[in-house]
Amino acid sequence: MLFFKPNVEKMKERGDVEGLIKALRHKDVSVRKKAAKALGDLNAKNAVDALIEALNDEDVDVRIEVARALGKVKDLKAVDALLEVVRKDDSLDVRIEAAKALKEIGYSKATELTINLISQSLKVPKEIAEKIVSEGKITQMIFDKKKLLDKFLRK
Repeated sequence: MLFFKPNVEKMKERGDVEGLIKALRHKDVSVRKKAAKALGDLNAKNAVDALIEALNDEDVDVRIEVARALGKVKDLKAVDALLEVVRKDDSLDVRIEAAKALKEIGYSKATELTINLISQSLKVPKEIAEKIVSEGKITQMIFDKKKLLDKFLRK
């Protein structure tokens, strides 16, 4: 694990994929998150193994950014790891980003996975989940559901 705080922006500008891969293991969450985003922005195909490993990061925001990066890189090697995330990650947000990444990669069952995930997680019929997906309102629906739950739990 690295202890100094690397300049992720400069590494991205230089195309320093190896440095960014090392930054994925940094103790600072913000560094790991920025490194994952930078690797996705650089379409760093040689970072796919490191990104797959980072899907197990302890921080939810890092895992979300890693899933997004894998979606940008679009390497089929990531499909199995992303499917595992969709099935088992503790965070609904991470699971949805993994499903979106699968769609970006071109996984044929990604939309069906997303619909099932939303239907089960939000406890809504599949027809409603299909509408949420088709209208691109996944994030808003989750936010609204969380807001509703928070309001209900405060009473």
